[in-house]
Amino acid sequence: RPLDNTETFPSNPLSISQISSSSIDIPSQCTIHAVDYTPALVLISPGLWNVGPPQTIVSIKCTGAPSPPGTIEVEFDGAADAKYSLTVPLDGTTVYTNNVLSISNIITDYPNIAACDIKYVDFPAALVNTAPNTWAVGPPQTVESISCT
Repeated sequence: RPLDNTETFPSNPLSISQISSSSIDIPSQCTIHAVDYTPALVLISPGLWNVGPPQTIVSIKCTGAPSPPGTIEVEFDGAADAKYSLTVPLDGTTVYTNNVLSISNIITDYPNIAACDIKYVDFPAALVNTAPNTWAVGPPQTVESISCT
């Protein structure tokens, strides 16, 4: 089926109990309309889902997998609510902070922030994940630049 969100109308009146695909994630990439109501899809093995309850599929439309983000947002927190944010490309480009604030926490929903190349004013710091999306910088210090891939 096309992955451009085009709705396809199967001409099969049979009650469908399983759907399979080796190339796409059916539950996250497709919208299925059935004769009664939207069925539950239960993964039973890689690429194979049970349709519950089994029923006639009226239409299905699918999209390609979402593209990974090209940039991430990173917040740099200092003491007394002082902070700044940067947009960082995920292509390895170095982004200079141009800010002398001593950073004690980095906030981002990017899961690989610890793998980014972060340059500090004094020496490499340790990043410790202390809460969801929050990384403590130890010892706190000025961040000169950051690059991520």
